[in-house]
Amino acid sequence: MFECTGLALGEQTDQLIQFFNVSRHKRSIIDYSGVQIAMTTEAAEVSEQAKQLLAIVETRIKSKHALLSWITDSESRKVENCLGAV
Repeated sequence: MFECTGLALGEQTDQLIQFFNVSRHKRSIIDYSGVQIAMTTEAAEVSEQAKQLLAIVETRIKSKHALLSWITDSESRKVENCLGAV
């Protein structure tokens, strides 16, 4: 999924995409090894990076697909509420 996001949004998201891929691999190792070593700081960092990616996606939708911008307004609040809980 993140690779497709990177292709759609361009080079400005390369670092974020790489970050999420590394995080996904870490999570997989934790899930499959049964070891629970995820840190609260890592969760907070993922949340912050997700907020940055969300902002990029919303900007892209508003600039390239103005008729869909109403989606970003309502969905953004839902996502921010969810990310704020981390």
